[in-house]
Amino acid sequence: MKVRFGWGVGIAAALALAAVMALVRGFFVTKARELANTRRCDGPCRILGHCGWDEETQRCRARSGLECRNSDACKSNGFCSHGDGNCEATSDEECRGAEQCAAAGRCQFTGEAAAPCAPGTAEHCQEATVCRRLGRCSRANGSCNVVTNEDCARSEICTLHGECTLAARSPEELAIASCAAANNEDCARGEDCTKRGACTAVDGACR
Repeated sequence: MKVRFGWGVGIAAALALAAVMALVRGFFVTKARELANTRRCDGPCRILGHCGWDEETQRCRARSGLECRNSDACKSNGFCSHGDGNCEATSDEECRGAEQCAAAGRCQFTGEAAAPCAPGTAEHCQEATVCRRLGRCSRANGSCNVVTNEDCARSEICTLHGECTLAARSPEELAIASCAAANNEDCARGEDCTKRGACTAVDGACR
């Protein structure tokens, strides 16, 4: 016995096939969009821990503590905790574990959004790289700064380059204070004088 299929069955099959193809096409379009958004967040993910694309805000956002902990911002600045789509510092432990603690003395959690990690004690500054190299050994104005001639004298910028005197004098200038060669005696204290003959103070440096 022969079974005959009418036009209706053929149309239904064609419509079903079209529906399947549309679903498949939609799946691949969605996956392609997700892949593009993931790639769009590659940089923010690595640097800030913002690894997921948010369609509503049209930007990359942090989705978990793990993404934050794997970021450069955690390693450098202590921004290791997840909060409202961002990575942020929330404890002394996170500040102490960051590179900025050893480099700039920013070892204590402040709770302030603008500067969540800052020097909490004089020792934080005295043990920091900015003290050893640049004389920024005193805790002032929320960071490690040059405040006295003694700060300069203990630094490499003095022993190497003869810049041994506090350049700024007024309280307003202390926020951007630095060490400089005030006279030839300063220059004579630096290795540049004996090794390169840079023994004359000119505009704060030894020439």
